[in-house]
Amino acid sequence: MKQMCSVFLKTFVIYHFSQRKSLDFKNLMALSRCKKVRTILIKEQLGKTALFPLLDRLSNQLKYLRFLSCGFTTLNVLPESVANFNLLRCLKLDIPRRCIFESFPDSFCSLYHLQMFEALNCHFEKFPRDFRYLTNLQFFRAKTFCYERHHTVLLQPSSGVYIDVSLLKNFNLQGVLHLKLGNVRVADAAQIELNKRSHIHGLILDFHSCDGSKDQELLEVLCPHQDIEYLKLEYFSGVIMPTWFEPTYLQRLGQLRFRGLRVLTIAWANNDTDQAGFSSLTELHISLCRRVSSLDHILQPGSLPSIKTIWIEECDALSSISAQRFGGFSCLEELKVQKCQQIQWIGLVLPPSLVKLQLEDCGDLSDSIPNCLLNLDKLIQLSLMSVRLRSIPAHLWAQKLSKLESLEISCCPELISIGGSEGLEHIANVFVESCPQLKDLRQPLKRGRRPFLTSKSFSILALCVFSASA
Repeated sequence: MKQMCSVFLKTFVIYHFSQRKSLDFKNLMALSRCKKVRTILIKEQLGKTALFPLLDRLSNQLKYLRFLSCGFTTLNVLPESVANFNLLRCLKLDIPRRCIFESFPDSFCSLYHLQMFEALNCHFEKFPRDFRYLTNLQFFRAKTFCYERHHTVLLQPSSGVYIDVSLLKNFNLQGVLHLKLGNVRVADAAQIELNKRSHIHGLILDFHSCDGSKDQELLEVLCPHQDIEYLKLEYFSGVIMPTWFEPTYLQRLGQLRFRGLRVLTIAWANNDTDQAGFSSLTELHISLCRRVSSLDHILQPGSLPSIKTIWIEECDALSSISAQRFGGFSCLEELKVQKCQQIQWIGLVLPPSLVKLQLEDCGDLSDSIPNCLLNLDKLIQLSLMSVRLRSIPAHLWAQKLSKLESLEISCCPELISIGGSEGLEHIANVFVESCPQLKDLRQPLKRGRRPFLTSKSFSILALCVFSASA
């Protein structure tokens, strides 16, 4: 078999080579005769004594190589000869165990055509300044780091290991940056200088693995560029929001999400009802913020003049919410309040612009429903689940909610009437079930598809396309 391989390499013009079975070193070295080869895939794990001479030989002879994939057992430096493959577009290094390198090789930064680099078990402690010259790089994946042209993720290493996020300073960061901040030093984070990165349009900061002692300082130095369009903050444990979180700075912010914050209140810096608000903000999501008791500081119609979507989910301590303020959000189209049992609804008012409404397990609405539904002539989707309400008159469905396409009412133990099933005949999708006191229709009533409130949620792909065309 090995003799046949050697003869084959000598006889035919080879453009693509893939090793399926083990070959001895001599046969691998014979690849250097294939002057026009474009692709080499070597699945066998090679040691340093074999890999370095092989790549030295091939790099001097193969001037048209585009794709190189090879495995090695263990190394402390990467072979510099790879830099001689001037037309290389894809480099994939396979290793069975974790390898730590002091730095990404300087010589690799001259591979100006390189589009993809993958070394899943390799950890690079730093990147050279010239790394930014790899302007064609579309994809880079290592042990704790994944970079794509429009989406970069810095992963959390094993417990107790500090990761130097300053390595990002030499990357051409664009699109979305997702930082999982665990063991990160404040000084390292400051070196990224996010406030100067105008091509980063989306920023996700995840403090889930942090102990909370440095959250305040860390978030302060991770100030994004003023043109940021999407911001998601997760599991932050600081005392107050950073000084840069204010409308006068984040004027182009369109989507804002808070998840799992361990703060008592959410408010922007210098919160002043008289100053201009987040004029571009269209989506606000607040979820799993279990210590937050009030949202009055942020839910102000004057501060969110363009808001279209508000989601509030699983905020266990949330009790103070100015229900009448919702009526002032003149552009609001979607409202979802879910699993916030402590909310005290007093005089809930909803804007006529509302298209989708979901209220689930969020307290006593008996004083607000049906009155808050009377002016919702644009509403097409309504979900009332596990809430306290008494009745909804029959005329409401045909006269006030004539455009309704989807209705779900379930698990409402005190509901006694919705006016019978006749008033619901014009609604295509209806689900009414598990309401023990409801006697004017037969349960379960199921027709069409179960309504499910979906938001125009943030799409990395959409943002990437926008960034690419900008």
